[in-house]
Formats: sequence, C-alpha cells, structure tokens
Amino acid sequence: IDLYKRSILKGADWKKARENAEMVHEKVIDIRKVPEDRRRFGTVPVDPEAAYDAGTTLIGCDAGKNGDKLEELTSIGHEIYQEDGIHTLFATLDYVSALIAKRLIDEAFEEEVIEDGSVLGVTGRAGITGEKPRLILEYVNKRFKDVVFVSDALALGAAVMARCMNSMGTPHTPIGGRQKGPCILGMRRKLQRKKEEKWIE
Repeated sequence: IDLYKRSILKGADWKKARENAEMVHEKVIDIRKVPEDRRRFGTVPVDPEAAYDAGTTLIGCDAGKNGDKLEELTSIGHEIYQEDGIHTLFATLDYVSALIAKRLIDEAFEEEVIEDGSVLGVTGRAGITGEKPRLILEYVNKRFKDVVFVSDALALGAAVMARCMNSMGTPHTPIGGRQKGPCILGMRRKLQRKKEEKWIE
C-alpha cells in the first residue's frame, strides 16, 4: 500500500483479484463482535467485559485467532504475486480492503449500532487508494445514502473543531451527529440560559 502508484493496477485481472480476495476472507480474515472472554483480538489488547458493561460494542478484525494466520496471509500474498503478478496482487489488496469494510459495516448493522441517516466516512490509505473507493461504494451503496472519502480525517476534523466546535451536533448534543444547517451556538446559549434559570430557581 505504501508503494502504491496508479499505474500499478494497469493490466490487473480484476476477476481473479476478486476471487483471490474472497478466498483470503474465507480462509484467514475473521470479522465479528468481540467475544466477552477474549483479552486480545487480532494484535490488539481488548477488555470486552468492561466495554459491554459501558454499553460499547466492540467489532474486531483478525487474521485467524489473535493474528496466528498472519504468516499464512503473507504466504498467500507471495503466491498471488508469483502466479498472477504485481498488478493483480494490488487489485486483490483493493478487494480485500473493500470486503473488510463491507463485513465490518454488515456486522455493525447486525449489532444495531448504526442509526438511520448515518453517513459513512472512510479515511486512510487502506480505504482511499487505488480502486478501493469504487469497490467500497459497490458494497455499501444500499446501506448509506452518503459516503465520504477523506485523505486525512484526523487533521481535517481537528481543523473543523478549531474553527467552531459549536457548529457540530445539536443543541442538546453539541458534538456529533449534525448534518447541514447553521451554527448551533445561538441555540446552545438559549438552552444554557434555561438551565441556569432552572438552577437559580
């Protein structure tokens, strides 16, 4: 992914790439709600019991169990490179990433953690390079009305927050969830005054 160039996909066998990716997902990649008895999922330490007690749903992506199939994943990549070439290997990576996004989203919907009207945001090389945006859209376009692909969501998000924190959210929930509409600072002030008057009483 770090060595990605647009020309790397020239001459790729996309049908074979999709078959390769589906095989990788079937053999290696495990995506599901993290079981409560796990202390690690993939290469990440987790505390599902505490998360679920707090009302947080953990959905993980693993290679085998606790990453024990990472070497197998590397071997599969090597085989694809030898048999199909570098172009189809990179096309396979695009499909693998798109399928990861699809399966994560499917799991999130199954766990009912995505609310109506949500917008999907995808950021980082694993989601925006090559043909990944197109493939992800093919998989999720029935789930979301709008999908946003951003090169660096953290930096752009920080810039928005620095500009006006009050332009996000709703009067009762200032951060998160608001789409379109004006700055909510005025409404927040009115709401705050009502609360202050109630406290005084």
